[in-house]
Amino acid sequence: MAIGDTAQRQMSLEVQVAVAADWHTIRLAGDLDVASKGLLDDAVAGVAASARRITLDLTSLRFMDSTGVRAIVDLNERCARDGVEVRIIRGPKAVQRVFELLGLLDVLPFQDKLTEA
Repeated sequence: MAIGDTAQRQMSLEVQVAVAADWHTIRLAGDLDVASKGLLDDAVAGVAASARRITLDLTSLRFMDSTGVRAIVDLNERCARDGVEVRIIRGPKAVQRVFELLGLLDVLPFQDKLTEA
């Protein structure tokens, strides 16, 4: 299935969820901030019960505030606790810079591009 099977939009964030093989992919496009965090939370809640593997694709994210960072850290911690494999596809330089400044580049499971597992 292609990304875009289900999509939600709020403010300036679009969240698309797709399933291919046994990977659930959550693709974020736009701005992840306090106003839009709920969309990511809803997507995670929607796949968490059945997913054994989740990819969070940040390649189309333009902006992220501290609330967005917290949501991604929470996703990673929840997956680790529940035995769900997670990978995060790196976002643009400005987004990755936030993770770098917070010392999270080696904490979160980043990879450069979306690949089949």
